[in-house]
Amino acid sequence: GDQHMYGSWLSFDADLAYAMGERDQSCRLSTEALAIARGVHCLSCESHALGSLAINGPVDEEGGQTGALRRAVRLVASIGEVLGVISSVRVLAATAAEDDAQLAARLFGGSEALRERTGIMFLLPGREAYSAPLLADARVRIGHEAWDELVAEGRRLPYAELVALAS
Repeated sequence: GDQHMYGSWLSFDADLAYAMGERDQSCRLSTEALAIARGVHCLSCESHALGSLAINGPVDEEGGQTGALRRAVRLVASIGEVLGVISSVRVLAATAAEDDAQLAARLFGGSEALRERTGIMFLLPGREAYSAPLLADARVRIGHEAWDELVAEGRRLPYAELVALAS
């Protein structure tokens, strides 16, 4: 069989498992997908697997969960994969939300603007299940007005600046 294709689908399965509350399965699938992606040297698959792994919590990668997501952004940005940048930046925003709600708002705004400009749908339910409550909590913590101003600031970021901020 095609190991590369199999690994790619494992990342999507991991995301779905997370959305269905099956965290152990999601983590196992993500870990296997990451090993395959690195074995076939696919930057896109590695980025996606890192994102799937990161939504499950602590990651055994340099820089932990945040480091894994920043690497995911760099990988897909290096090959011009906008869908991967949108996905990785959004999850990074949610991960940053607890420690730095202002950064989270800017990253979220940038990822949303990029998604809207490209017409790309955010179709990963596990990432959405992970991100939505963390971003909502950050919005409440810093206040709706401040959040909205920072999101607007993020929405104005050019692509290269968004990638730099997320990297």
